[in-house]
Amino acid sequence: MSGYMLKASTVDVTYDLDWNEGYLEHGETIASDLGWQIQPVCEPGDLFVKRQSIDVRFSHVELGGGLAGKTYILSAKAETSQERVLERSVVLQVAV
Repeated sequence: MSGYMLKASTVDVTYDLDWNEGYLEHGETIASDLGWQIQPVCEPGDLFVKRQSIDVRFSHVELGGGLAGKTYILSAKAETSQERVLERSVVLQVAV
């Protein structure tokens, strides 16, 4: 997942965040999902998390909604097998 994503407001999408790309140390894995957060969320129809899951390397999220033309910050947090807390954020633009 890059630092910028584009989504249509009418289509649900799934994104996979690979923690191995510069975040996990050698032999380290993802131990627990600390969740996804979306900012700002204050209007009906805003972007929302439908589902989330993890495995030893990835955080997965399915997103719904989003207002056309609006920009969101999507952040994921996870705890590793070495008890480190990782956080990664990306900009998500909803297409007009």
